Amino acid sequence: MVAAQQEKPGYAISSYFYRSPVVYQTELSQLIYRSWIYAAHVSEIPSPGDYQLFEIGEDSVIITRSADGKVHALMNICRHRGARVCEEPSGNRKTFVCPYHGWVFNLDGSLRVAREMASRDDFDPSELGLKTAKVEVFMGMIYINCDPDGADFLEAVSGELPGVLSLRHLSSRLRQNAHTQRPL
Repeated sequence: MVAAQQEKPGYAISSYFYRSPVVYQTELSQLIYRSWIYAAHVSEIPSPGDYQLFEIGEDSVIITRSADGKVHALMNICRHRGARVCEEPSGNRKTFVCPYHGWVFNLDGSLRVAREMASRDDFDPSELGLKTAKVEVFMGMIYINCDPDGADFLEAVSGELPGVLSLRHLSSRLRQNAHTQRPL
């Protein structure tokens, strides 16, 4: 199908590429899950415990702010039985709880409580927290990358940085000027 499409330069791609589950899954695994994606703005989660759900492909990611003010990107799936630990699209919580067996996860994704598991010799709660995505806050925008081996954020956007940083420098200078002016 790809070879046939390449033989038609200047033509729109075949409708197959828009509807194909194979193309969709390939785009998710090779492009979307490996890229830095804008997920939210820090103003959407200003306080500890605030969260927003972000749907990416067929996965759900919880963008949350922990008690220390740090932003986290948590995969919204319990490591025990695969249930979603958060269903509401936004809100404020102290923990996330799996509805299946009641496992409780902290805002940073670490496992807080797993009922009746502490007595097991092979149980290590530090190994069973929610999986995380890489997260980067840049100029108030929260970006995530689901690929643990993905490029560093600054490396990935380095081609765009000169223009962005010059705008940031201008914004910084405007703020400095605003602070030095006297009120009327």
